[in-house]
Amino acid sequence: TTISTKGRHDPCLLPRFIPMAEAMVALVIADHWLRWKAIR
Repeated sequence: TTISTKGRHDPCLLPRFIPMAEAMVALVIADHWLRWKAIR
């Protein structure tokens, strides 16, 4: 049996994890800021 995958698959996700984590934190901060602004 041969399994073939097409596309880009990295064995290590660490190089992509840091930008992904930064983007998630930015979204959370923006969400909290918008909620705080709506309350005031």
